[in-house]
Amino acid sequence: MTTTMTPPSAEAIAALAETVHGVVCARDHAEYATEVAGYNSAGTYAPEIVVGAADEHDVQAAVRFAAEHGLTVTVQATGHGNYAPVRDGLLITTTRMQSIELDPDARSVTVGAGVQWQAITPYLEPHGFVAVSGSSPSVSAVGLALGGGLGPLSRTLGCTVDYVEAFRLVDATGEVRVVDHATDEELFWALRGGKVGFGVVTEMRLRLVHLPVLYAGSLYWDGEFIEPVYRAWVDWTRSVPDAVNSSVNIIRFPDADGPPPALRGRTVIHLRYAYASPGATDDSIEAEGEAHLATFRAIGTPLLDTIGRLPGTETSGIHSDPPGQLDVWEHGLFLDEIDQDYVTALLDVVGNGRDAPFIAVETRHFGGAVATKHDESAMGGRDARYSLFLIGAPVRELFAEVLPGLAARIVGAIDQYRHHYTNYHWSGHPTGEAFRRLWTAKQHERLDRVRAAIDPGGMFAFAQTPPPDQPLNTLTDAADGARAS
Repeated sequence: MTTTMTPPSAEAIAALAETVHGVVCARDHAEYATEVAGYNSAGTYAPEIVVGAADEHDVQAAVRFAAEHGLTVTVQATGHGNYAPVRDGLLITTTRMQSIELDPDARSVTVGAGVQWQAITPYLEPHGFVAVSGSSPSVSAVGLALGGGLGPLSRTLGCTVDYVEAFRLVDATGEVRVVDHATDEELFWALRGGKVGFGVVTEMRLRLVHLPVLYAGSLYWDGEFIEPVYRAWVDWTRSVPDAVNSSVNIIRFPDADGPPPALRGRTVIHLRYAYASPGATDDSIEAEGEAHLATFRAIGTPLLDTIGRLPGTETSGIHSDPPGQLDVWEHGLFLDEIDQDYVTALLDVVGNGRDAPFIAVETRHFGGAVATKHDESAMGGRDARYSLFLIGAPVRELFAEVLPGLAARIVGAIDQYRHHYTNYHWSGHPTGEAFRRLWTAKQHERLDRVRAAIDPGGMFAFAQTPPPDQPLNTLTDAADGARAS
């Protein structure tokens, strides 16, 4: 905020609590810790006040209260992105905003700010519809759309932002705006991929796709197959059609309950696969989908094979992202065209037999529909061909130095493949080179103009800089320093 006002008194906070339908918690409130907690249990959210909004009225009340008292505002739906150490201001949580309204005739669904993808699918499956979502079923639909929305079917269908029809937004004055192409084209462009700094989205309407069936799932091979599968996959991705979506992931499974018994305690190579052809029939899709897997069927017998026909709504089973709270350290970057030298450099650090404290090292294939519609939304980096995503072992003692150091080594080793822009850099507080890599210079300038117009006082916090004693959960300038050296 550009002005400093008197911090809210206990009486003012109590008065706010009387006006909302949800909850209001100061730091000494019994429900405070529960209210600020998110999916990433390593996140450090400690705002002065948290408002658990039950509806749009509560969001308006919270924003007006923040304006009156000179507080910055941060928003959390599921907490998948709660990496930034928020230590002041007001946090609005939207988990109670769970409205879902399907319009099958219009092929659209309208969802509240806290709705997760997994809550939408039961409404869609009877009609053969899918919503273009991400890989994790527990991410909020609104949050993913604000960031762009890459998912397991994106090469075929595009990104979540391509299907947004309208938002309801509470702006810095506490007023509600309906934002779409007709009402505010610039703000609508910015909200689809511009991430934060515009207001609080309370509701979103999405266009749906008719896709009753997929041929999809996973193949897992033991560690000895990491290199042959990875090398085959890189060559294979150069010629597959846009109906084929895939990624490869080196996973180190703990020897504990949770993973399938065949995978426990093993380091494996995981091929995620989805053949999505909206015109295919139940009879044809298996033959078409299986034909593209012949390369991998010839490599060796997998430990686990879940490939088969799936309802279009069951994409969560392709990536098998873990549910529940986790300590999360992660970093991602986008890549240009990769080759066998990329595989050599990567496996030298994280391949079979290497002692690397990452539970997942994923390379994902883009192109296809991801690369289209560049100028229709603010989502950055859509012309990248691949991405690399690292998830550290959930041991907090590794977050400050060990994981950033090893990740910097990886980034340095594959620097020649690095795409200039990386949507994955977002972690709530990117600064310096990491922030510049989110969007092109032209996109940055346009987003700055929209933010200045919609929130001239800077109420809605973004690009926060963590204090010196707070280690980052994502790699930012550390990797860039290694890259430049």
